[in-house]
Amino acid sequence: MVMMDNQSSPRVAHPRGGRPEWNAPEGAHAPAPVVSVVTPTWNAAETIAETIASVAAQNWREFEMIVVDDGSTDATPMLLAQHARRHPWISWCIQANAGPSAARNLAIAMARGEFIAFLDADDVWAPNKLSLQVAAFERNPGAAFVYTDQRDFWPDHERRVTLFQQKQPARGNILRALFERGNFILTSTAMVRKSALQAMNGFDPGRRINEDVDLWFRMAERYEFDYVPEVLVRRRMLPNSLMHSNTINVWRSDLELIDRWVQRRPDLFPPDSPWVHYRRALTWSRLANQHLHRRAFAESRHAFLQAMRHGRFDPRTLARGLAACAPLAADLYWATKTACTRMLRGEGGALAQRV
Repeated sequence: MVMMDNQSSPRVAHPRGGRPEWNAPEGAHAPAPVVSVVTPTWNAAETIAETIASVAAQNWREFEMIVVDDGSTDATPMLLAQHARRHPWISWCIQANAGPSAARNLAIAMARGEFIAFLDADDVWAPNKLSLQVAAFERNPGAAFVYTDQRDFWPDHERRVTLFQQKQPARGNILRALFERGNFILTSTAMVRKSALQAMNGFDPGRRINEDVDLWFRMAERYEFDYVPEVLVRRRMLPNSLMHSNTINVWRSDLELIDRWVQRRPDLFPPDSPWVHYRRALTWSRLANQHLHRRAFAESRHAFLQAMRHGRFDPRTLARGLAACAPLAADLYWATKTACTRMLRGEGGALAQRV
């Protein structure tokens, strides 16, 4: 809720309970737009301006933006108030902290568009993102979900390969592809028919990790997907993001997702099939490596044994498994890896000087 002090700078009133109050500009009473952009925020003061600017730059103009702040403790609400005064297509509110699933679900409930385009508060869109996705829906009216390629970036550089270069995307019925290849849909690339989201009851509010992948799986069981093979989203890599600061729980959530879908759809995912063993082995090995780097040797050994039980015996897994059995072996492994990395960087620098 936004209050004005003598018509000057906005003062933000946080909700004290009950349903959040919406800051809805006059534009919210105009005819319904085609696309509703849905953005959850939480302590996003450093990134939200660039994210909103990428929405403002869209060459498809039939949109609204709905932002739900999930109880930020920084200047995010003040910034949202300022941007909403500048852009009449922004509506926003503050809710008590309940996680990104609850924030997105609240925004979806308030959305007036036929399509919902998700955008996280630290990601950035290309100017033609919405127009190309709307065109994809027009070409394929049977699709309920259209996504795009994306590239990760840091303050001083960006990743050389895109998501689609790492994981092949899929069209149509993609449930098995999602299971076999792992998730290849970044939330900020997704545009979904609102009717389909409502039929699936949106995001699971009880999930704060992998809530997007859970929804993709549920939707893929019922609806057709399509994609635009262009990089239309840049994902900002932040060290304090939930995905990167809680990787152990991410891999545990992946294991739970595998178990749930093997049990739910044994016709598609037989428990003893090679791809089910492969997915479990890969996820267990990733979990084991995270435990190893945190020097949780007992947990790492257990996870490596599970990975090997499902058939993962590559040299790297075996070396890390050996390191998990003895702290001295782990120290030797890390020292050798660091030395090799430095040597390769040095050789690269020397080669560049010679050239």
